Amino acid sequence: MRPNLLIPISQLTYRELEIVQLIRTGYSTKEMATKLDLSYFTVKKHRENILLKVGARGKTEFRKFVFEFEFSQKQTD
Repeated sequence: MRPNLLIPISQLTYRELEIVQLIRTGYSTKEMATKLDLSYFTVKKHRENILLKVGARGKTEFRKFVFEFEFSQKQTD
């Protein structure tokens, strides 16, 4: 399954959107945890949840999603 590059914002939580933005700006999981005052494992879980929601099958597809993600208000099927 190819990652869904145009998903509605409503499918991601506010925190997941924050994580996507931080990944795009080059933050590591550890750096995100420090910045957001969360544990490393909480940030890792958010990343896993994003991966599942977009249907990515690994790190390569996840990175592709993160850097090509378009924030959309529209609902898609």
